[in-house]
Amino acid sequence: MALTKKEEEILKGICKGIQIVMGNSPVEDTETEEKEVTADDIAEMSKDDLLELAEQAGIEGADKMSLKKLREAVLEAAEEEDSEEEDEDADEEDESEDSEEEEDESEDEEEDEEDDEDESEDESEDEEDEEDEEDEEDEEDEDEEEDKSFIKKNAKVDAKFYDDDSWYEAKVVGERVRSGKIKVKFIADGVIQSTKLEDITKVDAPKPKK
Repeated sequence: MALTKKEEEILKGICKGIQIVMGNSPVEDTETEEKEVTADDIAEMSKDDLLELAEQAGIEGADKMSLKKLREAVLEAAEEEDSEEEDEDADEEDESEDSEEEEDESEDEEEDEEDDEDESEDESEDEEDEEDEEDEEDEEDEDEEEDKSFIKKNAKVDAKFYDDDSWYEAKVVGERVRSGKIKVKFIADGVIQSTKLEDITKVDAPKPKK
């Protein structure tokens, strides 16, 4: 009986690795390549050879079957085994995909945690920078207050005369106002000018470069 292509493929799956001796003569040359059982071999096998395959496949009651029934039983066992192998392969593939998905999720979580840590560090650095800037501004304000503490009423100072942007000796005659200016009277000509605090220095002190 000729086997279909499907039956040949199934038989190749169940018979893979099973080597038999064709006929009754023993194999003397161990280096001779062993022959793998094919579907064509099964079609030409005797009942004894089929019984050997049935035993390998775990078919019960094979010795009581006719040749035709025995061949059908071997084919059926082959189909079941092939189906089980396909299911196992599918399960392994699913497990592999699940494992890859878990690894990807784990990597994503680690990346998110690293991003959160980086953002937290950046925020912390920004806060520190803001605090440093505020401290510097406070120090500058304190320094300015200390530097300008000599500006008092009746104090002799040097002040910039805005008509020619030159510095002259003057006397403080007014009180400091909110705009940051104070009135001074230039000694040389008696002119009174509302002068910015930054344009007033101690007598003979270095003048700001502007």
